[in-house]
Amino acid sequence: MDAKEFNELLSKSQLGKQEAATLLGVSRATINNWENGKDIPSTKIDFIRKNLSKDPRIIRLWLSKSEGLSVDFLLDFVVRNFDEFLEKQDFRDKVYSQAYTMATEIINKKIKESEK
Repeated sequence: MDAKEFNELLSKSQLGKQEAATLLGVSRATINNWENGKDIPSTKIDFIRKNLSKDPRIIRLWLSKSEGLSVDFLLDFVVRNFDEFLEKQDFRDKVYSQAYTMATEIINKKIKESEK
């Protein structure tokens, strides 16, 4: 990863330098160095790509909570933005898959309870 790619990812992430530093577990000075072309360790490249390409709203929510996101907080966020998320095919596929898994677990639990 070169400085150009890093800067593009940082720009698309809509995060400030300190937010990106917190997310990536580095100092703000390290972010500055990477922006200016200092070598990024190869062990960090996939991690950087994965995390800077996430939805910036979710990242900001996570960063705003010192203990991370609670399930209730995340669920509220998803419910409020569900229509927008649903427009994205990969999100729909994950929701359908998760819903099927949950439904199967509930049905199996009910069957076991009725057999007792």
